[in-house]
Amino acid sequence: MPEPIPLYEGTPGLDFYAYCRNYGVWINKVTGLDPAKDINNIKLLCPVDNLQKGYPRTLLVHSRADDDVPYEQAVLMKKALDLNGIQNEMLTLPDGHSSEMIKKYSDEIIKKVLVFLRKEQ
Repeated sequence: MPEPIPLYEGTPGLDFYAYCRNYGVWINKVTGLDPAKDINNIKLLCPVDNLQKGYPRTLLVHSRADDDVPYEQAVLMKKALDLNGIQNEMLTLPDGHSSEMIKKYSDEIIKKVLVFLRKEQ
């Protein structure tokens, strides 16, 4: 029998994020939804499942080595954007996650963002 998940008693922030990630309870703790029972409601929160006319042009910046959100998720989003005719671009970085990626590749990211924002729609 698996060990019960301990109750989180800290404050919101990085500790809460780590707790949710370590115990695989992110969806439940953040949304209050049960992934085993509320899949239709969870899909309403998933961008890749909710693309429609009028969705804004999108710039995806993702690392191949992201250990939190798999790179393949960004690839799926790009494909869905393409299939729905939504203007988009994707910048793939070799490593890093969130703040580490931004620090290491800030010049490249900023340049890409500015070029993307300056393009005609």
